[in-house]
Amino acid sequence: MKRFILLGFIGIIILASCSPVIDKQLQSTPVVSATETPTKENLPTKIETIVPSATINPTETPTFTPEPEVPNWIAYVSLEGNVILQDSQSGDEIALTTDGVSMMSMMSVPYILYSDPVWSGDGLFLVYKKSINTPLPDRQDYLDSLVVYDVRTEESQEILVGESLTGFSWRPGTHIISYSLMTDPNYFTARGSVDESLAKGILGFDLDTMQTLELVPSQGYSLIWPHWSPDGRFVGFDEIIYMEGRGNFAYYDFEDQEYVSWERPIGVYDWSQDGENLVYDYLTYAPNGEERIFINDRYDEDETQIADTEANYYLSNPLFSPNGGQIIYKETDLTLDTNATQLVVMNLESKHKEIILESADVFDVIWSPDGEMVLLVIGPYNSPTLMEVNLYDLTTREIGNGWWPAWQPVQ
Repeated sequence: MKRFILLGFIGIIILASCSPVIDKQLQSTPVVSATETPTKENLPTKIETIVPSATINPTETPTFTPEPEVPNWIAYVSLEGNVILQDSQSGDEIALTTDGVSMMSMMSVPYILYSDPVWSGDGLFLVYKKSINTPLPDRQDYLDSLVVYDVRTEESQEILVGESLTGFSWRPGTHIISYSLMTDPNYFTARGSVDESLAKGILGFDLDTMQTLELVPSQGYSLIWPHWSPDGRFVGFDEIIYMEGRGNFAYYDFEDQEYVSWERPIGVYDWSQDGENLVYDYLTYAPNGEERIFINDRYDEDETQIADTEANYYLSNPLFSPNGGQIIYKETDLTLDTNATQLVVMNLESKHKEIILESADVFDVIWSPDGEMVLLVIGPYNSPTLMEVNLYDLTTREIGNGWWPAWQPVQ
């Protein structure tokens, strides 16, 4: 009996020694059938250990260098008469000129006046007017030119030296400066009658080629104050008929090569984003209290009054918002000696109106490039303040003192 027990115990040990060993690694093990003889090919593959070539310290974090912020400039003419660039975010300033004189100064010697800074559509160039004024016993003698500042090179160049300029603007999508010239005094032969041979058209200066060109030939009248549609297809201007006041509104269609005149003045106007509509105020000379805001298609076939006010008030200076969904305009009390103006923003779809500023002596009004703010010039005229108004919460911020602000387009 003991012999059988001993033999059974020995058999168990032998069977245990033949049992497979479980691989503790997380890898599948090849299965060898009971009838298959293990070979080198079907044995488990040896796992190769890869040693990192570099040791990473878990306490170290990658360094990140943020891109420097590109300034978004507001250009204006300071109270001292110099052209200033101010970063709309940080408030940092750069003086582009140092030889200007305040427009409020009375000088008996030649002096320089700077005015009307305007940005190119791509925001790369700023152009402004330079006038050398020489006081004479019976008049002031003016010598005009334009100065172009390149924000990339921070260099300026003077063009159109010696011209007598009445207005200038950039053609959108180009580096062409459109401009108009002072009318020859002999152009006016009688009231409402002119000498067509002395009429001047809208001219241009191509900054890329440094060449002058005629953009719009005259059609019997001198043309002044070029004002472009945002897409650059149309340029509006005034046909000069009288020595004072606004002339008849006309425009040129560069796509269809067509000159169109409405044969009446419409006052201060602005183009819609697609160039198919205009808003205007009929403020053609001194206000008379009847000026209101109208919208019309460019064919002059659908004039509609879109804003009204009380008696003894007048509306003026309408501007489309950058997205075209709103307009802003001024509402002024004609009975007061002071220029008591409130600013109104109107939604063109709902016709909802909101007063964003009350009882101020407002001169210039411009939209920010994103349409979220407006920038104002608020009097008194001899010492105006540049004020920013946030259209969401109507908070205000003073950014300086001066005239003719121009906000650089967003890149």
